Amino acid sequence: MLGESQGYGKHVMQYVEHGQRKQVWVRPLWRGAQGWLREPFDAPALMQGASKVDLNRIPLQGENGLLAHLARVPDRRDPHGKRHDLHFILAVAACGVLAGMRGYRQVADFAAGLSEQALRRLGARPQASTGRLRPPSEPTIRRTLNRIDIEAFERELGAFQRALGMSEALALDGKTLRGSGQDEHRPQHLLAVVTHGSARTVGQRAVGEKTNEIPEAPQLLGPLDIRGQVITADAMHVQKELAKLVVDKGGDYVLTVKDNQKTMQRLLAAQDWSVFPPVH
Repeated sequence: MLGESQGYGKHVMQYVEHGQRKQVWVRPLWRGAQGWLREPFDAPALMQGASKVDLNRIPLQGENGLLAHLARVPDRRDPHGKRHDLHFILAVAACGVLAGMRGYRQVADFAAGLSEQALRRLGARPQASTGRLRPPSEPTIRRTLNRIDIEAFERELGAFQRALGMSEALALDGKTLRGSGQDEHRPQHLLAVVTHGSARTVGQRAVGEKTNEIPEAPQLLGPLDIRGQVITADAMHVQKELAKLVVDKGGDYVLTVKDNQKTMQRLLAAQDWSVFPPVH
């Protein structure tokens, strides 16, 4: 119980004392609401609009925090006139995508809705002229993300996920971007490393028009920490070089063998598979 009312009621657009006090009781609509109200940032259930990311649950600080990983991404911007640190813009973009934002405009709107506490925790520094913390604008987000080393960015995001223990089997998979072909140029083809369970992209690499996935796969897996991971791939990637790379880096692999690889099929058929327990 919060207390009692003062015994007033509204009558003809005015409050009139009637002397009948009422007890005011409240109850939480969600379990744990008291804890949410004490958090330094708003919980997603208290926010309006689309689903939001809960900044209380993202480890941002420390050696293995998100900001430390993003600080390792090289900054290619002109040092003159920079208002925001690179790791701050990248942290805002990453959290915006986690919150369901799609596109530069939505990420900018997400940033504009962050409190000063949230901006400070994401790495914002006060503006020299006003001392205030300001979110990055849509043009700033657009220019920055178009210039960053995307492979370094994704590598550090993958390292951050692994530091959290978010380890799953990884799939090596190629996809062609629909609608990306223009005039005489072929559609853009990407080779990605994606987690099996949650479909998180750990690494990604563009496949040029004059090559294919086979030589790009070792280049993609090379910088990644795949110790203890199981890498799966389709029949295209049944290559000695790739298998050796995975094993040398401390990982394991599961590859699909098709009918066009007769020698490999004969070797596999000659193995005594009874020593392996069946998979249910």
